[in-house]
Amino acid sequence: MAVLRPGDMFAAESDTTALLILNCPIQGVGMLRKLHANVGYCICADGGANRVYDILMEEYGERGWRDALKVALPNEIHGDLDSIEGMVRERYAALGVRITKDGDTESTDFGKCIDILRERVDGLRDVVVLGSLGGRVDQGLGLVGELLRVAGKVRVWLVTERSLSFVVHPGETTVELGEWKRGSHVGVLPVYGPATLGTHGLKWDVTAWETEMGGKVSSCNMLAADRVVIQVNREVLFTVELAIH
Repeated sequence: MAVLRPGDMFAAESDTTALLILNCPIQGVGMLRKLHANVGYCICADGGANRVYDILMEEYGERGWRDALKVALPNEIHGDLDSIEGMVRERYAALGVRITKDGDTESTDFGKCIDILRERVDGLRDVVVLGSLGGRVDQGLGLVGELLRVAGKVRVWLVTERSLSFVVHPGETTVELGEWKRGSHVGVLPVYGPATLGTHGLKWDVTAWETEMGGKVSSCNMLAADRVVIQVNREVLFTVELAIH
């Protein structure tokens, strides 16, 4: 039985965890700093560097751009580099940030960064992705698809505006959520195809429940215990509201 502890992403430092920042709005500098402090390597996917630059300059610009950017300095900026702004690139380069290009038109910047992280980080186990599902629909659905595509390579935790999401694999999985408030919203979503689902630890648990998009879906559920046990016969997307004690 697999055991997942998503709270570790916010509380425990790990050299085998990396932070990947996508080209999406960052809701607050506090979350950025917390995630950045707990990882061994930080990479911005192309225009993600613009997002980090903008929020740090807005928050700490009075210190001067060098000190502001050092608050959450990435180790690397990677992608096709068609989105990063010229001044942003110049300033990060001046601070010694590695800037690397991959012009492959058949892969996303997300996928390119996952591949680079597997090269850069010895024993890479977890990648925390700071992104968004609240913008363009095609980008959001594409990101959900990417989570499954890379699931066999590394464990990915997607932090968006109000939720933490990750893939749960077939079999039985315990998700430890002691840091979360009871009543936090939870979804167990069959976005990768029809599934048979069982849960324990939610307000509305199910047993041998047939679920599929367009049919019955366990969305808008609520956390009722410190852990949730999931039995499922294929991959599902587990999402929990960012309502930590």
